[in-house]
Amino acid sequence: MTTRIPRIGLGYGLLALLATGVALYAAHYFVTGASTAPPGIDDSFRARPMAFYAHIGGGALALAIGVWQFLPRTRRSRWHRYAGRAYATGCLVGGIGGLAIAPYAQGGPVAQTGFFLLGALWIGTTLRAWQLVRAGRIAQHRVWIYRSFGLTCAAIALRLILPAGMVLGVPFDPLYAFTAWACWLSSLAIAEGTRRLIDARKAAPGGIASA
Repeated sequence: MTTRIPRIGLGYGLLALLATGVALYAAHYFVTGASTAPPGIDDSFRARPMAFYAHIGGGALALAIGVWQFLPRTRRSRWHRYAGRAYATGCLVGGIGGLAIAPYAQGGPVAQTGFFLLGALWIGTTLRAWQLVRAGRIAQHRVWIYRSFGLTCAAIALRLILPAGMVLGVPFDPLYAFTAWACWLSSLAIAEGTRRLIDARKAAPGGIASA
């Protein structure tokens, strides 16, 4: 018992650091515009600026707010409800922007399909979580909000997988196509596994009180 809680705290702290860093990185485009976008993305950025700003702005908002929504103290406060609405808004705006730009993503049809599915699932899981909490079905809401946030964290996974592949010398287009799927499949799997692990620990005799 005494060894498990610090590990959860360390992992959560790392997640908060990554989420905040990626949110700030995305927000800088509102200052610099397409001038600092990676080669190949900058032209698409200039061609569809509203969709790009919706995607990065909504995603940054969802990351910056969502990562704090799982803390026990936050869940018990009035902040949770209002921040949850802002989080859902960020996901929906970011998801719609993502759907608009996905057909133009580098990496060809494989990457475009991966990013389009990410946007659709991001919107769908968030709407389902919102519907359940409105109906007072809190346990089911928790399941779906974990999935929603897992997809939100695809932005983090993308920025870990892509540089790693580039360091290994993988050609950009196939790497980007792989990342378009791996970023959200991996983050969704981690979110689902984390939720199940926490539920199992809470259900065990003497398990953690909350997480």
